[in-house]
Amino acid sequence: GLGFAVILLIDQFAHARAGQALSAESHGATPYLVAVALSIHSILAGAALGAEEHLVGSAVIFVAIIGHKGSAGFALAVSMMRGGLARARAWRILILFSLMTPLGILIGVVGSWLLDDRGEEVFEAVFDALAAGTFIYIATVEIVAKEFRAERARALKLTLLLAGLGLMAMLAVW
Repeated sequence: GLGFAVILLIDQFAHARAGQALSAESHGATPYLVAVALSIHSILAGAALGAEEHLVGSAVIFVAIIGHKGSAGFALAVSMMRGGLARARAWRILILFSLMTPLGILIGVVGSWLLDDRGEEVFEAVFDALAAGTFIYIATVEIVAKEFRAERARALKLTLLLAGLGLMAMLAVW
């Protein structure tokens, strides 16, 4: 819940700064909001991976990160294209975005190294929960909700969404 709330607060603050009368899209802020939200999520997911002390847990988090990093990058690129960002600026944002997970891993490793066993468990659990909350926010508010507002290919979008949820559920059980 806290991860969801943090991204919600950042999103609402950015929308308020962009102007209450106009939508964020009209200011071209949406690509930046998506970049910030996905970057925060990437740092938190990386920290969760870096903090994980068990090989199996690390493997699960790694597969989860790899499983959606490409989709997150694609969503960010689409957002930047729709927002009309210049190619050079878009590349800089994508490069920064790509560095966020390794930065998070470093934070997680250092945090785990500095804490005792119980503190490390709490640290790991907090970053796992924050990463999950940010992912839920980004997926529901920034991506899925906007995609379903458009009338085009709704059945296909719904089918792919349900297939993705099914695949992630199978991965979680596995």
